[in-house]
Amino acid sequence: VIYTSSGRSALYMLLRSMYESKKPFENNPNIIIPGFSCVVVCNAAIAAGFEVRFADIKKSDFCLDLESVSKLVDSNTVALVAHHLFGFIDERITEFKLKWPKIILIEDCSHSLGSTFLDGSPIGSKGDFSFFSFEQSKPITAWDGGALVVNNSHSADYRFLHKTKSLMPTESNWNVIRALFFLVLYTFCYSPKLYKIGIPVA
Repeated sequence: VIYTSSGRSALYMLLRSMYESKKPFENNPNIIIPGFSCVVVCNAAIAAGFEVRFADIKKSDFCLDLESVSKLVDSNTVALVAHHLFGFIDERITEFKLKWPKIILIEDCSHSLGSTFLDGSPIGSKGDFSFFSFEQSKPITAWDGGALVVNNSHSADYRFLHKTKSLMPTESNWNVIRALFFLVLYTFCYSPKLYKIGIPVA
């Protein structure tokens, strides 16, 4: 596990290290991401040097549509990002890995920290890599922060991972103090007792 300042930083660090370790490329390398996703996922991929391809999602659970992904994969596809959103878990992570064993599979767990697959495995444990966000809008928050989890050490080049991390800006002391202040403030303001909100009893 490598801790970062945010989930997007964790993703960028991974993608940039992948780009640096695999270049030079014969053709433009691409990454496939869900068409319905946070814009920072796309931004991180572009900033890292990759072409982005958007795959459709299923209406039933907002997860990747396998048929759509199949149409986008080619010899220049380096990675596939699969996300877990709104309480829906993409149970086909293993299926993706079996179908495209040479493509690096990345789990976006920013909105699903603490969830599990149907077999009881924790979210983020089946992809080659996974990243998490602890930002204030997430289910479990530290106000800021993120993490990159390396599940497949054969897909990771730690030299480039740590080199990329060392080049990324760090939080200033002022930003840390500011974040702690707002964390305490929000904790107080979100208290039901402050607004005399009744808690229903079943």
